[in-house]
Amino acid sequence: MEKVSYYTVLIRKYLRDELSEVEKEDLKEWTDADPAREQYLSKLKEGNLLQQELKQYKDLWNANVGIARQKRIKERLMRRIPRPERTTHTIRRWLPYVAAVLAIAIGTWLGVRLLSPSDSATIIAADTILPPQHGATLTLADGSVMALNADKEGIIISQNQIMYSDSSSQVADLGHDNDSSPIQMLTLTTPFGTTYQARLPDGSQVWLNGGSKIHYPSRFVGNDRLVELEGEAFFAVTKAVIPSSEGKGGTRRSFIVKTDKQTVKVLGTKFNISAYKDETATKTTLLEGAVRVEPTKSKNKAVDLSPGQQFTTDGSSGQLKDVDIEQYTSWKDGYFMLEGSLQDVLTQVCRWYNVELVFEGEFKQSLSLVTFPRDRSLGDLLAAIQRADSSIKYRINKQDTKSLKGMKRPERRLTIFR
Repeated sequence: MEKVSYYTVLIRKYLRDELSEVEKEDLKEWTDADPAREQYLSKLKEGNLLQQELKQYKDLWNANVGIARQKRIKERLMRRIPRPERTTHTIRRWLPYVAAVLAIAIGTWLGVRLLSPSDSATIIAADTILPPQHGATLTLADGSVMALNADKEGIIISQNQIMYSDSSSQVADLGHDNDSSPIQMLTLTTPFGTTYQARLPDGSQVWLNGGSKIHYPSRFVGNDRLVELEGEAFFAVTKAVIPSSEGKGGTRRSFIVKTDKQTVKVLGTKFNISAYKDETATKTTLLEGAVRVEPTKSKNKAVDLSPGQQFTTDGSSGQLKDVDIEQYTSWKDGYFMLEGSLQDVLTQVCRWYNVELVFEGEFKQSLSLVTFPRDRSLGDLLAAIQRADSSIKYRINKQDTKSLKGMKRPERRLTIFR
């Protein structure tokens, strides 16, 4: 509905020669997607029927489509056709008017079809939407991609091989088992709706949330153990020491996680990092031990966290606060703890179900705590959210997966309205 209204405005401004450069590009992309739309615009330009057709269009179009829309069109037509007397003469007298009304109706229907993107015509039942449940993938140093078994919880990485965590089978052979063998860079990737675990070469554990990836070596060398993260992950880091040449003590090896907006340095601890690219801030939440977080653009403003604290940064500045850590780590145990602004809550939900989120109007309210299993349908979860706030309404549409910038979009769109 929101896209249809937008293109309606663009068409009106087009006929009045009032389009901005950005609006011209949007309208061109819309017409390029279907030649019939370009033809329809030309006809509108020639005639003076836009106002009437748009009014009929907006009267007929709403969130109910398909059979319901056909029924409304039929009822509208029947109201406009006077009931004839049962004589051949009367029927013949009204035939031209019936034909005229039908012609207008057909033209209006075609206008609706052309004005409304085909993806908006399909309403999807929320109860049918489950987490995608696709398996994770592991990309090896040579670029080959290994599809990981979705029935397995995770993988174990050693110097020469990668096994499933239950030791049932080998995923990949990494070559010779010695310190002189080449180090291979690996990338573990999870699609939306899937979590996966990995045990790194040093024994540290990583839980990767949906829509995330972690880049790491097949063997850690030197003073630091460096990994790179995009998305969200929970880390349980083991302590590691480089033995002293004198056989006494040794040097502790730091574990470092780099994201787009920050660097986190630890020795041995448990913490969560959320660093999705579609969010303006990165959040680091500490459960045990201690970590030091350094914003990417503020090298001299490192912040030390204590258990129960969270640091949020946009890459330049940041904020430190005490939080309920379970709210930020419950995902790895298979459930949501949803609380906070409605937009933040639904962004998290839609990422898991791989659904695009759109708001009709302004929503500033916060949501009280909703705890919910992550393996249930989106419809069940939205019902729980509506029980917490009855003013929230929604609809789900199928949409074109091609975005304005040529990137792939989710197949479904969740629209929130009042």
